Amino acid sequence: MDALVIKNLEKKFGDIEILKTINLEVKQGEFVSLLGPSGCGKTTTLRIIAGLLDATSGEVYINGVNVADVPVHKRNNGMVFQNYALFPHMTVAQNIEYGLKQHKISRAERRKKVREGMELVHLEYLAGRYPKQLSGGQQQRVALARALVLQPNLLLLDEPLSNLDARLREEMQMEIRNIQKKLNVTTIFVTHDQKEALSMSDKVAVMNKGIIEQYGTPEELYDNPKTEFVSTFIGYSNLIRGVVSTKDEHRMLLETNYGKVQIPLQDGLETGSRILGLLRPERIRLKKTFGSDLNCIRCTVIERVYAGSSIRYTVKTITDQNVVVTVIAPDESNNLSVGEEGCIQWLAQNMNLIEVNDEETD
Repeated sequence: MDALVIKNLEKKFGDIEILKTINLEVKQGEFVSLLGPSGCGKTTTLRIIAGLLDATSGEVYINGVNVADVPVHKRNNGMVFQNYALFPHMTVAQNIEYGLKQHKISRAERRKKVREGMELVHLEYLAGRYPKQLSGGQQQRVALARALVLQPNLLLLDEPLSNLDARLREEMQMEIRNIQKKLNVTTIFVTHDQKEALSMSDKVAVMNKGIIEQYGTPEELYDNPKTEFVSTFIGYSNLIRGVVSTKDEHRMLLETNYGKVQIPLQDGLETGSRILGLLRPERIRLKKTFGSDLNCIRCTVIERVYAGSSIRYTVKTITDQNVVVTVIAPDESNNLSVGEEGCIQWLAQNMNLIEVNDEETD
């Protein structure tokens, strides 16, 4: 049984449509991120799962139960907010114990669970301190322990790391993921940070304008994005627009904004079909010598950014297109200077078609 199932979820505030037919299935023990820009509907989705908002239409099932009429306090979800929402007049131990009291857990059991919660997030030595005496990372750990001691059906995290500095944020990403794996608690994590989502998640739902544009593993989203939005929001992609000029039983030749490009035969494409494809910067080869091979296009380096183990180039092609190329472990053959001429080249299978319709290629 799936831990969470969302069916045809919609949400309107007056005439403003925030969510448009959201469908999602999350297996027991999975860590799933809702990823997208501000205003895409990810926090609204989380708050409907928690019971803090009512859906306009659609259904939410937690462990097979439709929770439409189940109030927040009976859904047994643990939630960590962006601002942690700790009680300032309560100690660390008292904050962690609060939810247990509301569930009328016995005093002896509460003490045991509070101790286990503090040990889980390594805060035993801060049991008597108040929130104002804690760092941001420590407050975040308290909020996490308070949610987990309830042994929730779902752990719901609403951008809990956004207030931390970069180094502490990375540490807490690893800590949250390790705790989640240890407890095997099903987790829904809201973030706008693509690196955070990719590094922490089993699956990611990329949201945009109230819909899920694509749902899959981090590898699937990066290597095989299905829409232009996903291809540019997850990492960076160079977009190729063009038309199929010729084809045979094995391959197609495209006339594109980069020049002539060859790709393997694609089902559904005919001569005259318009295409939109993408190339990740690290999957393009930059070299000093120009060859007559297909997908080898003359260019001039217009920007060079050194980053230690890699160099990020922006080059201008002979068709006046800017292309971003990442050269990993540069050597004599691909270490170019600004103003120097060379060529870019890639394997045909490294260009990923993401859309095939006129609307996307205009």
